[in-house]
Amino acid sequence: GSLRTLNALPQVKLELSAVRERGGQVDVSLANPSSSMALNTKLTLVDAQGHRVLPVYYSDNYLSIPPGGSRRIEIDVDPQVPLNGAVVYLHGWNAVSVHEKVSAPRRRR
Repeated sequence: GSLRTLNALPQVKLELSAVRERGGQVDVSLANPSSSMALNTKLTLVDAQGHRVLPVYYSDNYLSIPPGGSRRIEIDVDPQVPLNGAVVYLHGWNAVSVHEKVSAPRRRR
């Protein structure tokens, strides 16, 4: 069979949030509010100067998110790496490219 029909998939705009947690971890939440599958979605962490942060370890990447679905991905980063101004970029086969600034750690109650 031909995979050309993948080119006809509608564009999907995913919802993205990124929060820096203590201990060098960034928690990323993705949600697909659309009625179409989001295929081959890739995350990239970059610093304030626009350079990729390396090394980092993603709990998952190049993932597909079904309609109405959501995923949580952990990005492990060396705790000594400054992430002030860091941004998570999202690209995908049929996903609209979006980015989100990494926010400060959540306060513990």
